[in-house]
Amino acid sequence: LKKGHFFRNIGSILMYAVCGTSLSVVVVGLVMYGFTSLVRLPFSLSETFLFGAVISATDPITVLAIFNDLKVDSDLFALVFGESALNDAVAIVLSQTIERHSPSPGSEALLFDGRALLNSFGHFFGVFFGSMGIGSLVGCLASLFMKFTKISQYPLLEATLFILMSYLSFLISEAAHMTGIVSVLFCGICQAHYTFNNLSSDSKMRTKQFFEVLTFLSENFIFTYIGVSLFTSQAHLFNIWFILGAFIAIFIGRLIMIYPLTAILNVGRRPPIPMKHQHMLFFAGSYLNINMYIVILIKIFL
Repeated sequence: LKKGHFFRNIGSILMYAVCGTSLSVVVVGLVMYGFTSLVRLPFSLSETFLFGAVISATDPITVLAIFNDLKVDSDLFALVFGESALNDAVAIVLSQTIERHSPSPGSEALLFDGRALLNSFGHFFGVFFGSMGIGSLVGCLASLFMKFTKISQYPLLEATLFILMSYLSFLISEAAHMTGIVSVLFCGICQAHYTFNNLSSDSKMRTKQFFEVLTFLSENFIFTYIGVSLFTSQAHLFNIWFILGAFIAIFIGRLIMIYPLTAILNVGRRPPIPMKHQHMLFFAGSYLNINMYIVILIKIFL
């Protein structure tokens, strides 16, 4: 990813990630509630909204790999990557917010209570921006430390601290009852933009290789875990009507998320996002790893 293209498109990325994901959660939740009521499945409105938050996190790793091989337009790559990265963070915080403010079983009265709704918004923005602030602060402090000390004379220690500072942002955020994933994301953005440039050449090589190995192992572990859990868990319930409704809801949610928001963005964006890029943004919204993480995080099986 070319960082210049990422920050040049940051406004559009935030629009898709924050407004788009929130809109998708609402649309998917309402469509699923209507569909499950139609086929007489026992799901409450809060549960379908929680499902919307879980399923709205995108993970287009395969799409980005193909983009990289085909050398697609840099702005398109930045939009898909940025929307996916920030969208995951938003979906995690939204799922936690919905779970926290869901009404008691059998009651939907509290869901649209004014005070509960305001508390939900306050919790979402507080957790998201609080986590973002912690991650950004740790990343900037790491950059200053690497720049104004002589730690570059010890490449192994330098690379180790670079890695541990990212993990530190996660620990601080979790200890403060924020979201560690969001903190790590923004710490990583600051580290990549500032800290990495202050590392010695040996440390740059070591950290790059370490994260490449870690990424490869993490991806394989997640796919393995999903495959194994399919047969080891006793709590799986398969309902063809729910699955069919989920496909329809996801399609409608992604449709409403991409095209209307892009039309709004194109009013003041130069150059505008062309229609072919909008189609790619629509189809790039694949779902897997982060969705599984959120399900594990909230300890439910859908």
